[in-house]
This record gives sequence, structure tokens and C-alpha cells, in this order.
Amino acid sequence: GYLWLASERGLLRFDGLRFVAVGDSTRRLARLGVTAQGDLWVGPTEGTLQVLRRGRLHDEAALGPVKGAVTGLLEDRGGALWVGMERGLW
Repeated sequence: GYLWLASERGLLRFDGLRFVAVGDSTRRLARLGVTAQGDLWVGPTEGTLQVLRRGRLHDEAALGPVKGAVTGLLEDRGGALWVGMERGLW
């Protein structure tokens, strides 16, 4: 597997030898969260949440822009995604 990192340069994948930028490398990221299905949710410091699903990074624009940095991402037992932000909970 890979090691996934949220960084000031965006989403990074580490394969044990090198780091590779995935998606927009100019986005500052705050948090990552993984679901039971293996989706990787990407929480920015501001902007739109993204999800890495089946090897492709997608904007989740339907959820609207994040107001402040994402402070937590968690999937509950029912499969709902909870997003903690500086200014509230979604």
C-alpha cells in the first residue's frame, strides 16, 4: 500500500521510495479520512472537500465550500461522513 499525506502542497502519496503529488498540488490540506469502502476524503484548509475513489480525485462540490480548515473527518457506523470544521460540524 501507500502512505497518504495531507500537506501544504496538496495530497501526497509515498510508495516507500518517493513522494508523488496527486491532484492539485497548490491546495493546502488539513485532514484526511478513510471510509470502510476505502475512499480517502481530503479536507482542505479552505475550498471544496475532495474524495479519492478508485484511483481518481473528485471534487465534492455538492457539499459546498468548507468554511475554515477541516479539523476532522470521520465515518460513523451507518456510513455517514462527519466533517469537523473550525466553524462548526457538517
